[in-house]
Amino acid sequence: MDGSPLRSRSAALVLSCLCFAPALLSPCDAAKIRFRKIDIPGATDTYPIAINNHNEVTGFYMDQANVQHGFLRTADGTVTTFDAPGSTTSPSGINDERDIAGSFSNPPEGFIRHPDGTIETFARAQGVFPFAINNHMQTAGDLYAGNGKTKGFLRSKGGRF
Repeated sequence: MDGSPLRSRSAALVLSCLCFAPALLSPCDAAKIRFRKIDIPGATDTYPIAINNHNEVTGFYMDQANVQHGFLRTADGTVTTFDAPGSTTSPSGINDERDIAGSFSNPPEGFIRHPDGTIETFARAQGVFPFAINNHMQTAGDLYAGNGKTKGFLRSKGGRF
C-alpha cells in the first residue's frame, strides 16, 4: 500500500499541520500544547488521521506482517482496533458520534464503522475513497470515474450518492 493516495494525502496533511501550526500560536498558546502518545500493541507504525470534537482519534497502524488495520482512540486513552471486511483498512474521518468513515480493499470500497462496532460497506465500480463524515452521517471523498479520472462525491446517510 506504499505510495497510496490516502497515505500521501494523510502524510501531507499531518506535515502541514506540524509545520504551520506553531507559527499561528502565540508563545503562551504554544507552551500549552501537550502531546499524547498513541500506542497500538504490536504496531510497527501508527498513523492518526482524524479527530472529532471529543478528542477521539481514528487512523491506521501497520502490524509486524505489514498489514494495515484501523483504530479508534477515545479521550480516556482506550484503543479499539478493527478491520473492514477482507482487506487493508484505512479510516479517514470520525464524527462526534464515533462513526468512522474510510476505505478498504482493491479497488477501494467505502465503509462506515458505527459506534456499536458494526461496519457498513459501500462501493462503486471503479472505487471510492471516503475522507470525511459529518454529524449527519454524510460522507465525502473521491470517486474513481474511469480513465484515470476522479470526481468528488457526497453520500447521504441513506446511501445516495
